[in-house]
Amino acid sequence: MNLTEEMTVFQNTLLTDDPLVLKSRGVSLAQAAGDLVLLLNRRFVITTSRFWKQVFECRARPADLQELVEVLMGVKPSSREQLRRCADKLYTEMMEIVAASGVALEAKDLIV
Repeated sequence: MNLTEEMTVFQNTLLTDDPLVLKSRGVSLAQAAGDLVLLLNRRFVITTSRFWKQVFECRARPADLQELVEVLMGVKPSSREQLRRCADKLYTEMMEIVAASGVALEAKDLIV
């Protein structure tokens, strides 16, 4: 799942001391969350210029999605700790929405 992968990469980036890379990973995490919101709402975007407008209009999404996205994408000034908190909160809220929708991300009987 792209959101989980982006969250893992974001967390790994926290271990570095590069604010530019951290901001770019925040953008990637926000984008993955937006993609998932559209998927859960069975919507798609024909043009990227309307991507965030359509994401923020979706019914199934975190109530504070726009605020979290603005911090992660660098629209609102934030510290490294604020970025971390917003990333954690966005990921947790998105996983709660996925679970509530009844979508299974893993097979019940996983054979390895």
